[in-house]
Amino acid sequence: MQKSGEDFVELARAYKRINAPVGELGMASLKVSTAALAGNDGTYAGLENRLQTITAFRDFLAARMFERLSEAEFGGKHVSNGERQSLVRQADALIDYVDWLAAKSGSN
Repeated sequence: MQKSGEDFVELARAYKRINAPVGELGMASLKVSTAALAGNDGTYAGLENRLQTITAFRDFLAARMFERLSEAEFGGKHVSNGERQSLVRQADALIDYVDWLAAKSGSN
């Protein structure tokens, strides 16, 4: 049962990382948005389009994570190790991508 609790906490932490307004993803997104506003029309359109795609994927991923966390907490269902790892990896990749985009956008 201890491992199940650790899995839940790992998934909950990943969920928070992508969903907290002032968390890693939120702050990196803010940097991208600021760079978009500071850029020309083409830069603005390109970065804002990317942010819309990022937001849509984040919303989809966060909904899946929330569903699994709710099922575990209130329904007693265990999140499979493979699914947990996949969701956490996707969250990590999303954050890494937005961090990269923020760094790239800030250097223009």
